Amino acid sequence: MTVVRSQLLRKRPREDRREGRAEEEEEEYDDDDDDDALKEKAKIWSAMDWYQTTIRSSAAGLSWHAFVAQNMGGAVSLELSKHYEGRLKLSLDVLETKWLGNSSPFLNERPHPSIADLLVVEDIVNLVVLKGSPFRSQLSSLEALLRTRPRIRKWIDAVSRLNRPAWDELHRVLDMVAASAEKKMNSGVRGHRSSNSTSTRALSRL
Repeated sequence: MTVVRSQLLRKRPREDRREGRAEEEEEEYDDDDDDDALKEKAKIWSAMDWYQTTIRSSAAGLSWHAFVAQNMGGAVSLELSKHYEGRLKLSLDVLETKWLGNSSPFLNERPHPSIADLLVVEDIVNLVVLKGSPFRSQLSSLEALLRTRPRIRKWIDAVSRLNRPAWDELHRVLDMVAASAEKKMNSGVRGHRSSNSTSTRALSRL
């Protein structure tokens, strides 16, 4: 028994080393197999990294200073709205020419959507609220921003078709908010004009 035990103890390190080498070879093999998957992940992460300091920051800044702030107890600003609009247009141009192509509708010309597509598209389509901005006549609407960027329009349509009618139901809320704000402003303008006309007629009688 002692001889057998000693032989087993001497053999164990060699077996462990062989198992270790086998595991390393298996890991190397797996790394080769996963190379394409890693490249795809890198494309997705690079798109999200770029989006945070471009589309995200400029679209959020524009919508806040042009519309959202007034509904959150803050003040809107045409100057800041213009600033973020300029940044957004530059970012949309990069999205149109660098991140989207003609061979596939999704980011990095991937055949399938990713979390990056879902994140980026929302900050763009949410700009529908600009219809309710008091500066709407001095800023580009969402429709105007997309008019000269056909790849972005095609991409938004492709993403929106992934989960309809749920997409339409969720985004209808923003449309309703913007339409309500626009209606209030139009009513206010008409009321202001009507008040001015009444005052003018009253003054003419004096």
